Amino acid sequence: MRKNSWQPPSPNELRVSLNNIQRRFVRSNLELLDVVLESLTRLQEKLKGQNPTAFFLWNISQVGKKNTYKRKDENALSDFVKMHFDYDLKGQNIVINREVEIKRSTGVKDGARTDIYIQAVNRENHEDHFSLVIETKGCWNPDLDTSMENQLKGKYLSKYKSVVGIYLVGWYYCKHLKAPAKHKNVSKVNKILDTQAQELSTDGLVFKGYILDCGI
Repeated sequence: MRKNSWQPPSPNELRVSLNNIQRRFVRSNLELLDVVLESLTRLQEKLKGQNPTAFFLWNISQVGKKNTYKRKDENALSDFVKMHFDYDLKGQNIVINREVEIKRSTGVKDGARTDIYIQAVNRENHEDHFSLVIETKGCWNPDLDTSMENQLKGKYLSKYKSVVGIYLVGWYYCKHLKAPAKHKNVSKVNKILDTQAQELSTDGLVFKGYILDCGI
């Protein structure tokens, strides 16, 4: 794990943090992880809130007097999550002492853009940064149970030279999308992801699973 220079917060930065309880200092990869997990919690609240934004993750069409619902694909989910981070982390200046950069690549062969790379960069020295990678998966993906290890660990962490990964699962199963037998219980799936994350978090690597409820 690369070492980063640490500087104590300035008096002005301390005043900012006291005036806005959501704003955070980032002094390590793990503190960046905490910031991103808090942001995902805010996204979940918006998805299921009084004016739920989860509807933007579904295609809705009307046949006669009846609406039909079809979930959007993983790229749409990743687009939506990145758009949230652009607003929530960058637009709201959540990180006090660093500049947040959010990037995503596009697959050469299939056009997939499900990996999101987040950096908290020293404003004066961009070589000094903390980072993490997010891999997004739809609950219907046949590789759901194996991609935390095979893709997030085996591909994306090395690609971005990062040591922290979030395996983000969009959970669309609801009255409009029937769950297969092995995925009927979201709590069991969450426990499976937690176990995988713990087992993979070795040799300085840190993994977290997060299920985002996208049902309507």
